[in-house]
Amino acid sequence: MLSQTAQYGLRAVVFIAQQPSGQPVTAAPLARALGIPQNYLGKTLQQLAHAGILRSTRGKAGGFQLGRDPYAISLLDVVAPFEGMDERPVCLLGGNECSSSTPCPMHSRWSPVAREIDRFFRSTSLGEVAEGPPPSSWTRAFRSNASSSGGARGAGGAARPAPAMLAIASGTFDVQVTPADPTAPPTAVPGRMHLVKQFHGDLVGTSEGQMLAAMTETKGSAGYVAIEKVTGSLHGRAGAFVLQHTGTMSRGAQQLTVTVVPDSGTGALAGIAGSLRIEIEGKVHRYTFEYALPQ
Repeated sequence: MLSQTAQYGLRAVVFIAQQPSGQPVTAAPLARALGIPQNYLGKTLQQLAHAGILRSTRGKAGGFQLGRDPYAISLLDVVAPFEGMDERPVCLLGGNECSSSTPCPMHSRWSPVAREIDRFFRSTSLGEVAEGPPPSSWTRAFRSNASSSGGARGAGGAARPAPAMLAIASGTFDVQVTPADPTAPPTAVPGRMHLVKQFHGDLVGTSEGQMLAAMTETKGSAGYVAIEKVTGSLHGRAGAFVLQHTGTMSRGAQQLTVTVVPDSGTGALAGIAGSLRIEIEGKVHRYTFEYALPQ
């Protein structure tokens, strides 16, 4: 019975409410996680921020957060910026007037249902809804990013249970890349490198790994693969997991995928799935890690 915009707004606010430690979420990863067009979602989030349901902050560490305590926000508060429940047409058949004195053929049956819907939206808080697990459909992006070759399926091809917690981590990292064989020429194919990283932000820890690279005689064209093991704390959950990199550059046009190796998580990060995006601005390396974990 809700408009599409109200449904998108409700999904987005519930997702944001379920983020660990109230971390901000930007529109792009949120749109991917929920399967909503980014431009459409961006306008919806701004409307929610204008209404005080969300708080918007700018900058690299910015994004959207809840504007107040989730238990002080009713579902009616969330959908009200897009449609007024009190102004909802009572007549399902489209009559201009529909009341007990001038009822349509459906009025006697629909009127109590409409009152119950109104009561539900007024009496149910966002905090109550956010306590439960997210819909399994929200995990599709995470599962597809976790493996492109059936890694999200168990023995015999049976689908594994969907992870119950979706989250987005961001921050910066420092990286040192050194030749595994200092005597090898720079043009050697494959070139083997040793990676050491220090992560800051929502992910705090270190990683070590190996990279194989192939440079070509054409400027801006190359390829690399890498494996690194990350050990640390992700939103306060300690453990380790393995990332797999596959990158190519064709005359300057770059493509890079970094995904969690299925079943590589240990400790409190056991069962983790997801993908990591890297942005480089000058000497600053930034990451955005979209991940899913069992509750």
